[in-house]
Amino acid sequence: MTGFADTELRKAREALSDARKLREADGSTPGVVNRVYFAVFHAARAVLSVRGTLPDDEDHVPAQFAEDVVIAEETSMEDAQFLNGLRAYRKKADYEHESVDVDLDARIVRAERFVDDMGAFW
Repeated sequence: MTGFADTELRKAREALSDARKLREADGSTPGVVNRVYFAVFHAARAVLSVRGTLPDDEDHVPAQFAEDVVIAEETSMEDAQFLNGLRAYRKKADYEHESVDVDLDARIVRAERFVDDMGAFW
């Protein structure tokens, strides 16, 4: 594992831990969504860095993940859709005035699986 990928995976696990703690403490939905998204985001960055295809712009990470990792059949389209869906929830939670209706517990569990799967990638 490269140093960068190792750091990204550590950040992913820290974000997951934060999401769990926020959820257990009845933290805000936007706060939990943010931490879950960044857990998955950092795990995806770790994989892209190992592949040597990490984009310079963080907004391109979900598309690059789908393009490189899913198309190469190294992970499922479901993983790419999960990353993109979380990105949309995070943007809505952070920037819009509407509430975000999402099953936080299910997203945390799915993010745990995503991070574990990406950590086993290399």
